[in-house]
Amino acid sequence: EGFATYYEALWREQHGGSSALEWARLAYDSHPAGTAFWRVSVGDPGAARIFDDAVYDRGAMTLVALRERIGDSTFSDLMRTWYAERAGGPATTEQFIALAELKFGQQLDGLFDDWLYSTHRPPRP
Repeated sequence: EGFATYYEALWREQHGGSSALEWARLAYDSHPAGTAFWRVSVGDPGAARIFDDAVYDRGAMTLVALRERIGDSTFSDLMRTWYAERAGGPATTEQFIALAELKFGQQLDGLFDDWLYSTHRPPRP
C-alpha cells in the first residue's frame, strides 16, 4: 500500500501539486513522536493493523526517504528494474531491499530499519 500512496503523491507532483517530498514532510510533521502512528512496525504490522494509516503513509514515506538517500537516477533505475522483474508476481520486502542495495551499491539497513521495522519516529525525510 505504501507504493500506491507514494505514486499518488508522485502523480500530484507531476500534475502541479506539491512534491512527493513536500507531502512526506507534511505527513511526517502531522504525527508527533510517540503517537500511535510511529508505534506500528509497517514492515510487519500484523493482521489487526494491515490497513492502518501508518502502513500506507509510512510505506510511502519510506520510498520518499529512499529516493532522497539514493538520488533520483538510481531510484528511477531501481523502480524500473523492480517492476520489470516483479510484474504480475509475488515479491517480498526483503527482495526489494536487496535490489535497492544492489542498485545503490551500499547497505541501506538503517534506512529500512528506521522506516519499516522500528516503532519510533525516524529522521525527517
